[in-house]
Amino acid sequence: FCQDAVPSALCMKRLGSSNAVEAEEPDRSESPFPLERTLSVNEAKIETSALPTDVVVKFYGTGVRPSYLLPWQVGSQTSWTGTGFVLPGQRLMTNAHVVQDCTVLQVTKQDDSKKYAARVACIAHDLDLALVVVDDDSFWESLPHAIFALNLPDLYSQVKAVGFPTGGTTVCVTKGIISRVDSQVYVHPRCLGINSTSKSSHGGVLILQIDAAINPGNSGGPAFDWRGHVVGIASSGMPNQQNVGYVIPACIAQMFIAEFESTGQWSGISQLGFSCRPLESEAMRKFLKMGDEKGVLVTSVAPMGALHEKMKEGDVITHVDGLDITNEGEYPIIAAGQKIFLNLDSRISQKAKGEPTTFTVLREGEKLEVTAVLAPIPSLTPRFHAYDSMPDFVLIGGIVFTRGTVPLQNQYLQSRKTGYPFISDKQVWDDYDQWKEDPEHELVVLLTILKHEVNLGYGHTNVGVLTAFNERPVRSLLDLARFYGEALQGAEEFFRFYLSEGDADDAQKGRAPGSGPRIPDIVLERKKVEAADSKICATNNIPAVTSTGLLPIFQNACEGSRAA
Repeated sequence: FCQDAVPSALCMKRLGSSNAVEAEEPDRSESPFPLERTLSVNEAKIETSALPTDVVVKFYGTGVRPSYLLPWQVGSQTSWTGTGFVLPGQRLMTNAHVVQDCTVLQVTKQDDSKKYAARVACIAHDLDLALVVVDDDSFWESLPHAIFALNLPDLYSQVKAVGFPTGGTTVCVTKGIISRVDSQVYVHPRCLGINSTSKSSHGGVLILQIDAAINPGNSGGPAFDWRGHVVGIASSGMPNQQNVGYVIPACIAQMFIAEFESTGQWSGISQLGFSCRPLESEAMRKFLKMGDEKGVLVTSVAPMGALHEKMKEGDVITHVDGLDITNEGEYPIIAAGQKIFLNLDSRISQKAKGEPTTFTVLREGEKLEVTAVLAPIPSLTPRFHAYDSMPDFVLIGGIVFTRGTVPLQNQYLQSRKTGYPFISDKQVWDDYDQWKEDPEHELVVLLTILKHEVNLGYGHTNVGVLTAFNERPVRSLLDLARFYGEALQGAEEFFRFYLSEGDADDAQKGRAPGSGPRIPDIVLERKKVEAADSKICATNNIPAVTSTGLLPIFQNACEGSRAA
């Protein structure tokens, strides 16, 4: 072979009192594609000793998953393991999917079998990252921490993934190269139901593809470069493909840590706040008077986004921060001397909060610049359980109403495989693909009907989005809980429910001349509902007619109406 890129020895050193582990740089060739001969046994031992494996820890989790289809229940208890590593400041880093829904979380060090109690300090499902702390000071004694790499690794550079995969109890090292720099919605949020093409998506994020094996149990472990610096965090693999693993870049992890250190929380990925379509059609580009420019066409703008009233439907975006945008909606970066193209949203998602973004826009043929500080945008359908979503419900005469959320849709799609009744897109799911109009705007979904004589005549065909109750517009599940409490103490004979009839439906809009008032979709007798609900709750082991978080709202509404 033309080159030996492995030094005869790698000298390890500790940096002062920080206990950080670092290796000295080996001599490198000027060749952009260095070839390495096969290591001898002795050389392999030397190279492996340069890895700071003592910063790697193993997690043991036990927990239960919530049910959004039966929101007063939880799933069965399960246990799992994962990997993490030590950060400065007595913190541990791992994947969000390693610690989500934990009721018990424990951690062990590589050289100590004792399990220490741990707790989650911050979780970022959109980044699949989490910070964990251990309150027992003895855990941190003589424990070094990892060092993050300063830059993205070069393509084809060597990487070693370290963790505790299933099938053994000791630390495991797999070796490969950086084979791709890409951007995508990570596997973890996709598994939780995030659809990358919908308005509930937070957008793509930078990711590294490696050809080192990442197996179950490796999740959350560090991927080291030749210096022993962390270039990324092992996140997922492709079980049906050989040697395809994905690593979250160190720069994304550092962005998450920096925000937690400054605010004590993670607010989410910054988002573009507009939908766009590619402009591959030459005829369309001529129609839009683009000339030789390339770009994408804005089709809608989020009302709660930073670009509201700055960007307009019909604008053509040609540049972001001075970088060209292709007709497919991608921008260029240079990696290892090669130009590669990434999705536009990854330009935004890797920026720290408060950093401005400038777009060059063609509006009716005129070029102008639009600058805004982009931020996370609340989704009409909350995305992640225990972060912005809870399985809340309101029960009225056996009719179960809940909030339209991503976990609800995700659990429905999973349960369809085992026979859950079909819910059509028109009934509910088409309404998911909308921007949130204001902080109170939610989807209130009639999810199911627990049969009782009070609701005879209604069934699964009535599943849909609730728009009004007793002619009062329902903008949120909180509205419904309050309206129900007030109506129980009222004098009206019937409870009247109006469901969505499509995008143009509004229960408060006037009917066509001569058509008369709209007939409610569901009607229940007020005097029979309260007694029926007590029996229905007892039969189904439901603690109350609303979930815990909504119960004070319902009870206050009842008491206020009695006092009035």
